[in-house]
Amino acid sequence: MIPQPQTANGRKERTALILAMVVTAAVVAGIGTLMLYLAVISEQKAWLTRLVQSQTAMIEAVARFDAMYSQQDHPQGARGATMSQLAVAHETASRFSETGEFVIAVREGDMIVFPFKQHHGVIPDPIPFASGLARPAYHALMGHSGTSIELDYHGVLVLAAYAPAPTLDIGIVAKIDMTEVRAPFIKWGTLGGFGAILVIAGGGLLTRRVSTPLIKDLQSAVASLNDAQRLAGLGNWEWNVQTDVIRWSDETDQIFGLKPGEFGATYEAFINAVHPDDRAMVNKAVNRSLKERVGYSAEYRIIRPDAAVRAIYARGETVFNDDGKPERMIGTVLDITERKLAEEKIAAMLAEKEVLLQEIHHRVKNNLQVVSSMLSLQANAEKNSRVAEALRESERRVRVMARIHETLYGSYDMAHIGSGGYLCSIIMDMRESHIGASGNIVFREDVDDIVLDIDQAVPIGQIVSELISNALKHAFPDDRGGVIGVSMKLRDGGMIELAVADDGAGLPKDFDLSRCGTLGLQLVTALAGKLGGKVEVDRSNGTRFGIVFKGKQP
Repeated sequence: MIPQPQTANGRKERTALILAMVVTAAVVAGIGTLMLYLAVISEQKAWLTRLVQSQTAMIEAVARFDAMYSQQDHPQGARGATMSQLAVAHETASRFSETGEFVIAVREGDMIVFPFKQHHGVIPDPIPFASGLARPAYHALMGHSGTSIELDYHGVLVLAAYAPAPTLDIGIVAKIDMTEVRAPFIKWGTLGGFGAILVIAGGGLLTRRVSTPLIKDLQSAVASLNDAQRLAGLGNWEWNVQTDVIRWSDETDQIFGLKPGEFGATYEAFINAVHPDDRAMVNKAVNRSLKERVGYSAEYRIIRPDAAVRAIYARGETVFNDDGKPERMIGTVLDITERKLAEEKIAAMLAEKEVLLQEIHHRVKNNLQVVSSMLSLQANAEKNSRVAEALRESERRVRVMARIHETLYGSYDMAHIGSGGYLCSIIMDMRESHIGASGNIVFREDVDDIVLDIDQAVPIGQIVSELISNALKHAFPDDRGGVIGVSMKLRDGGMIELAVADDGAGLPKDFDLSRCGTLGLQLVTALAGKLGGKVEVDRSNGTRFGIVFKGKQP
């Protein structure tokens, strides 16, 4: 039979159908690619942020350790010792992706300087601070933390996370070239565009079999999208809340260790794959999203059919119908096992470092106590009273330093000390060591709960010890009674006011702190300068020594 000729209306309808299907496929593919691209960018930002935070924490811990114990071990001091360690670690470290690398930056005048070789084997040239290049390093050196997509030191657009390391005054950047991030999506776009051209060309040639090339094109687009997900290691899923049917991608099957079609396709089958210890947490997160209209986000473990345990990060959202009832949940899953293992390794290294620091504080404390005991024995055996008194003063100063290390040994934080317990322990030591001279003297404390940096805690303890000792010696002659008060208050703007006062006999009329010849008050003046403050003397009611200085935030 000879086919009937096509009418003009029929050709127009088929052409419209072809164009409608092509446009629909292009829109769906474009939206899917955009959502996947944004999801991958978000995941990469979170991953880079965790990498740079863990590296910064480790570098800061090493720098604090070297600042305390390696000051004399390196020609350039503690900072030089830390930078030397960083140089070795930086040059031997491997990339964490094809283009991923860590960058250490230092500001020298108006230039951003890169002290170490990068993976191409060359130290990058210095970059002017306001040049527009090396922007992630610029942000880190300005004291900021975050993520951005900007130009790096050689003018390449990168996805980067950055953070400052204030102890060394350096910036730390973890970055990946955007070409690596975009590569799978460019591949898909090329394939999708090629498929669209084939569909449009085929639409002009085919008559009754219009749907065949369109279906093939859609299948090609889905395959390309699956390729992009596979390259990104990202799976997607959709759960119909009403029918309890779950559909997910082949990449999700791979993450869960299943063959395509092997999954039970229900919520119960999914929850059975979750580690028993994590099921309650996952159920709680899902129910919260269904009831409170919030996003779903959870990190949990799964047990694969081969008994392998994997760490998973899942996120999604609930779609509600016009009646406000949950209709379906959609989302993505990502295997984060390797990242978790890396984090656990870093945590173990930091824990080992903390134990080592505790042991060092313990041994330093014990050695100082031995020195203190030797000074005490020497003072008791010394017949010259002035020499004996000088030895006891040295013993007291050594005891204050030992108190710092004793407090740090029992503290979870190796770099900070709570002011209340620390100062009260020093006051108690002073009371007990002068028990005969201070029987009629009342000690009063008014100390705010302030977290002190160790660099400030040591001089503060010495100042309080010196001023109390001075008051016990000179403020209350002839065994008269009185009050010695110690206060430390947090003021506006992060300022701290430290004061030691007594209601004793007061200072001589011709007393001049700047010309004072006693070692104790000379130490107080020097230590106050180290804190960035100045000693102020008030004689209106007895004697009050006050120091105001800027506190260091932990």
